[in-house]
Amino acid sequence: MENLFTEDQFNLVDNSLKATYFIQPEDEIFQGHFPENPVLPGVCTLQLIRQAVAKASSTVLDLSTIKQVKYLSPIIPEALKPLNLDLKLVQCENKVEVKGQVSYGEQTALKISAAYTVEK
Repeated sequence: MENLFTEDQFNLVDNSLKATYFIQPEDEIFQGHFPENPVLPGVCTLQLIRQAVAKASSTVLDLSTIKQVKYLSPIIPEALKPLNLDLKLVQCENKVEVKGQVSYGEQTALKISAAYTVEK
């Protein structure tokens, strides 16, 4: 998954994270998910969120709780369509709480409310 996404923009203002990524549609993950109808696996989106939140908080994080995640539309890989993260972060002691959404082009792909703990 290391070459699946290319970061385009990354902005953290106060506790608001807005980031834009592009999916690499030729990535090998789409050969198995699914060759004729490629769809980004949901776990890849969750991993991207974790990595973005870790970068924003300058820590290594583990997903500890998913309070809610709603997949609203599939993410079909296209080279020119941006994947946008719009997240609110609340950091306290050894935890970061996240609420927000991921959109793909003009469509909301998922909404999430989760908590991450700082890796020890």
